[in-house]
Amino acid sequence: MPQQGNSVFLYLFFSLVLTLTGCAPSLPVTPLPGTVIDGADLDRSRPWADYLKARLSADEGDLEQALDFLQRSATGDPGEAYLYTAQASVLLELERHEDARAALRQARQLAPDDLAAQLLQADLLYSEDRIDEAIDAFKNVAERYPEQDEILFHICRLQVELKRYDQAVETLERVLERSPESSRALLELARVEQLREHWSSAIKDYQTLIALEPDAVRPYLELGHLLETRHRLDEALALYQRASVAVEDDAGHFVRLQAMVLIQLERLQDARQLVEAALVDNDEVQTRLLYGFILLELRHFAAAEAIFREIVALPKELNNQIWLWLGRSLEGQQQWQQALAAYQQAEDDPVFRLEVLLHLVGLYQQLGRYDEAIASVESLLASGKLDKILFRQLYALCLMNEQPEKALKALERGLEQYPDEADFYYDQGVFYTLHHQFPQAVSALLRAIDKNPDHAAALNHLAYLYAESGEMLHAALDMAEAAVQLDGQGAYVDTLGWVYYKLGKLVQARHYLEQAHQLLPDDSEIREHLGDVYAALGLSDMARSAYQAVLVARPQATAVLDKLRELP
Repeated sequence: MPQQGNSVFLYLFFSLVLTLTGCAPSLPVTPLPGTVIDGADLDRSRPWADYLKARLSADEGDLEQALDFLQRSATGDPGEAYLYTAQASVLLELERHEDARAALRQARQLAPDDLAAQLLQADLLYSEDRIDEAIDAFKNVAERYPEQDEILFHICRLQVELKRYDQAVETLERVLERSPESSRALLELARVEQLREHWSSAIKDYQTLIALEPDAVRPYLELGHLLETRHRLDEALALYQRASVAVEDDAGHFVRLQAMVLIQLERLQDARQLVEAALVDNDEVQTRLLYGFILLELRHFAAAEAIFREIVALPKELNNQIWLWLGRSLEGQQQWQQALAAYQQAEDDPVFRLEVLLHLVGLYQQLGRYDEAIASVESLLASGKLDKILFRQLYALCLMNEQPEKALKALERGLEQYPDEADFYYDQGVFYTLHHQFPQAVSALLRAIDKNPDHAAALNHLAYLYAESGEMLHAALDMAEAAVQLDGQGAYVDTLGWVYYKLGKLVQARHYLEQAHQLLPDDSEIREHLGDVYAALGLSDMARSAYQAVLVARPQATAVLDKLRELP
């Protein structure tokens, strides 16, 4: 049920206007008696004095006392309809709907054509969530007072609340028929057109409004936001450039909006130059903050940190966003402890908590504080951010923290949320491989490939397992070739060469393993494979050189030492 505010009563008494709270701006009503009574006459005019006291009580927020004074005033002057309308307004504020309805009946008996009472009747229906009846009530008033556009705005707002957007458009078009240059009607029409996803019409309405009022801020802001959400960034940029000239008082704000669009367009250097030029004329904190963010995105971490620290030191309340950015600038400089302290400043902010936790996860991991990293991921998951990346991150952290059972459980939890996610099955395959549970590893990798036939990592890993076991070698070759076609990284090329070696196709094996070595020259496993191929080809010197390089990297590799001794 819509909630009422004090605006109805205060507008009625102080502005001589009745407002439909929560629906639309005020409507002009029949003015209250304009008799001026000086202090000497107050005692002889007790009803009027009580009415004035009611106004003062309402101003102080004491609606019960205001109601008491109004009832006393109506007792002394029972023929005045506005006193009963005022009572109904206060009773509506107090959510005493039956009493409000009774007061309205009394007012309408005394003044059947009183506009304020008719509007308040519609307001009462709205407050009881009888919106269709409220719309009909407003329509009845609109028929009696066709010159009152404000009533049509009331109707429009209620139609929007019921998501009757086509009807709302028709209502606003009635206003525009009578007042073609009504800026308010054009603004509301543009908003309704967005609600029914008629983007072109909304844009056209905003453009018409800007042509009528070229120095009005709101149309530029709303049209710019619409263009950005529709990914028409070049048009948004041009609009903000125009606004920065047309609206001088808000030029700095529109310059910042231009810079943010340039950032979205990945034109960081252009954004930097624009903001630097703006800072020459106006050193606003918001502009400096944006400049710091641009430097952060450009990876000028020390320069960004200097700006953020300067702003943090200012004697004013700051948005916790700055602590997040300061933490990022420190993290970029590998100042882990200082970055942690900055993030912790914003950790309890509900707006930025999730983003801060994401950074804390990586930071705790970097510091080797795995328990805290795991706790941060669990907090993110508990918040409802059930991102598949978080489950995989939790899996990796549990492995680092030597908690294999919890690591496997993290993957199972991920599969509960994403049963068709191939990455989780791939991770399971790697896990089982590390724990020498090869049948389970093969099963998990096959499921990963079933879910995603182009999963290069799963294809490569399973091909290597088959090669190592000496089984399914032709299937392994198909998988290894597919993995290299999808992603020609050195590890995958090594697997392909190794499968050829297992098949006894030494020429092809040498070709791919030498290619893998060029891609990953420091990888000792690839060198060992090369040594095995060279040895099989009778190239003893080349094999010896390869094995010796392996022993430099892995002095304890006794199997390689045995291979070296067996060379002629």
